[in-house]
Amino acid sequence: MSEKYIIACDSMTMFIKPRYYDFFTRSLVPYKHFWPINKQNMCQDIKYAVDWGNTHPEKVIHIFLPLIYLLI
Repeated sequence: MSEKYIIACDSMTMFIKPRYYDFFTRSLVPYKHFWPINKQNMCQDIKYAVDWGNTHPEKVIHIFLPLIYLLI
């Protein structure tokens, strides 16, 4: 599935570093447009990202909104 469609789902996006990048994802900046997930520590990283997002909803908006403006 394309990252562009995942981003359009109206929630904070977490990405595992892809092997190949499309034209859109090359311009994305970690912690500015998405939350990076390490392939080796995937479960721990996802749990941390979800816990962090639940305790900092106002900061999640600052990660999520600039990404939405890229799609428009």
